[in-house]
Amino acid sequence: MDPVAIIRRASVRLADVAAADASVPVTRYPGWTMLDLVVHTGSVHRRTIATIETRAQERVGRVFPPDEEPATVLPWFGEGATRMADLLEATDPATRVWGFGDGWSVGSWRLRMALETDVHRWDAERSVGEPAPVDPALAAAGIGEFIALWGGVLEVPAGSVLGMRASDTDDTWTLTAGDGGVRAIPGGDAAGVIGPASDLYLWLSARVPLDALEHRPATRLWDVALRALPDAKR
Repeated sequence: MDPVAIIRRASVRLADVAAADASVPVTRYPGWTMLDLVVHTGSVHRRTIATIETRAQERVGRVFPPDEEPATVLPWFGEGATRMADLLEATDPATRVWGFGDGWSVGSWRLRMALETDVHRWDAERSVGEPAPVDPALAAAGIGEFIALWGGVLEVPAGSVLGMRASDTDDTWTLTAGDGGVRAIPGGDAAGVIGPASDLYLWLSARVPLDALEHRPATRLWDVALRALPDAKR
């Protein structure tokens, strides 16, 4: 799995879908158009560029286009996506920079931006038809990252345990809720929810419904908690 290659492919596809009609509503984000989705994704790309170029050790603000006309936004997005991918590829992945959570590096941003870009590519495609799945290896890597980012605020009763299994990659995870939040440990035999890695990751991010996956009844309480997490901001 090459995160930078995924960024490049997903960025082109997202831009192509938006270029066909930037006014299409985005299913995942009520009130957003395709243009809003591109601005959001591009602004996150620009923040990543600034973080890595300056070796930032504190949070950097997002950078927005000079205006929000499609003729401005689409080239701005494409240029930023290419710059970010080139920078991520050329920079030592062990380089320490600011990130969400602990232990962040340029390598962490490779994974974060591959997920950000491919999932929003999925959002765009879903809004106009049948989306291609998120890359399975990327989605599997993203499950641990998702819990690392959100486990501290995921409101699941202490002692709750959820086993997850990706039917296409054979990866498994055990999610355990404690007083300090939810942790995800690779491995485990119990499977409370089973499906392709892409669908599992998209379920965690409230994009695929639980009923699209094989699941046990106790998984419902996790589903409720996941859907209570905040959405991306425009």
